[in-house]
Amino acid sequence: MTRKDIVRKTGLSPRIIQFYVDSGVVKPIENKDIRRGIAWEYNEQHLIQWRIVKKLIDCGITVRKMKKILENRSNDLVELEKIVNVFHDMFYCLIGAKGEKL
Repeated sequence: MTRKDIVRKTGLSPRIIQFYVDSGVVKPIENKDIRRGIAWEYNEQHLIQWRIVKKLIDCGITVRKMKKILENRSNDLVELEKIVNVFHDMFYCLIGAKGEKL
């Protein structure tokens, strides 16, 4: 998958994706089989990571903490995604729809 595919599948902007790649939160696969520069490729594991990152961004989790979360649970991203989805839903229940504490 390309960055465009990740943008389309997650709704994250190319700029956000680049920021989190540059920060080391998600580490794409380097493809040197192109004529100029380096292209980054992503697989299904990366797609799961990006969906997790999107939820963590929504909850205000810092880059540093995101890296720790993804590094500590990288062997079971499917389970981590389930946990993050529950956390995300609970977070939004607590702050309410308008971003105010209930």
